[in-house]
Amino acid sequence: MLEIDPTRAKQELDNLKTIAMSTFQRVRLFITDLRPMMLDDLGLTATLKRYVETYKAETGFEAKIDIKGGDKKLASYIEVLIFRAVQELMGNVVRHNSELTVKPNIMVQMAVEDNFVRVNVADNGKGFNPAELENKPVLGLKLIRDRVEMLGGSMETDTSPGQGTRITFQIPVETTSRL
Repeated sequence: MLEIDPTRAKQELDNLKTIAMSTFQRVRLFITDLRPMMLDDLGLTATLKRYVETYKAETGFEAKIDIKGGDKKLASYIEVLIFRAVQELMGNVVRHNSELTVKPNIMVQMAVEDNFVRVNVADNGKGFNPAELENKPVLGLKLIRDRVEMLGGSMETDTSPGQGTRITFQIPVETTSRL
């Protein structure tokens, strides 16, 4: 093709370069998403706080975070589970309330005790009927529940139409001081 139509060959090469760069970026994001580097660099508390600030800026939803005992170090797999669960739960607020004229407020709370960590994500959005979920494949909530229960923890969903949603999960842990 280069000898027949050099201009077209250059366009094709430029196109391939763009596709390759885009694919490379997507793979990097995917790898980073498996275990966010911020967890290693900043720890769970700072990563959650930064995520909430980014979420507010990107969605326009109001969100607050309150962390108690955040100076305690958790096992790496528990930190990833907590971060991913908070991401999913906050994402659900956007997915299921974006059509509302008044954006819901979100409150993320985490308490790290000696024997357990409790995370609570609550919003004053439109809520839902939990009985309706039994017949629908609600993958995000189910995955969070399965992972929490696999670690010996529990998860509660408190919601009803028009009343917002509160998801609380608790996981048994052993902690050490970050200091």
